[in-house]
Amino acid sequence: MSETRFHSNRQFDILMGEVVQEGVGTLWRKMYFNIQNINLPIKYYVQAGECLHFEYLFQENITYSIDFVSTVRGNDEQKTWDREFRIKKDAEGSRQLLLDIDSRQNI
Repeated sequence: MSETRFHSNRQFDILMGEVVQEGVGTLWRKMYFNIQNINLPIKYYVQAGECLHFEYLFQENITYSIDFVSTVRGNDEQKTWDREFRIKKDAEGSRQLLLDIDSRQNI
């Protein structure tokens, strides 16, 4: 969120997305297009502020890292992004999304 280019109305090309579990490795990966000079027919675009779709059934109390590679539409400069998170369910059944350092505490 601190990236200044997220505070605009720019479009992003998503080149690759993946879900990783520490100690296990990559659980899901999808290549979209133009990564490593491969032109795949699937195209995935998002506007700044939109959510990314990961076709993976996330479980509770597992720390995941979601990673993706993007470019700003019309610019070939690639940027890699990653975020750790965990879905925590309490005794009452409420769920909470824990991000980054919080996702690793009290596992």
